[in-house]
Amino acid sequence: MWNNRPSYFLLIQIRHQKGKIILPIPLFVVEDVLTGLKDLAVVWGRLFPYIKLPGLFSTICLELFRELRRFKNWQLVDISDGKNQVSIKLY
Repeated sequence: MWNNRPSYFLLIQIRHQKGKIILPIPLFVVEDVLTGLKDLAVVWGRLFPYIKLPGLFSTICLELFRELRRFKNWQLVDISDGKNQVSIKLY
């Protein structure tokens, strides 16, 4: 059975010779920031019509982000060179 819960965190894990750092980034905060930037672009376009901000770009980024959140436990990046490792996962 498929799990319909969205991902809640973006985990950035950095392993070095001396230790390990894990940075959990809450995805609902990122989604709120993207929504706020989209609204800000709309207001900016109304106040200053001669300066064009990419409103469509922010809408596409927000929809792409929401689609990425549907994946649970998905690894975006895993880079290692033997001693060091960087991985980015949706959790």
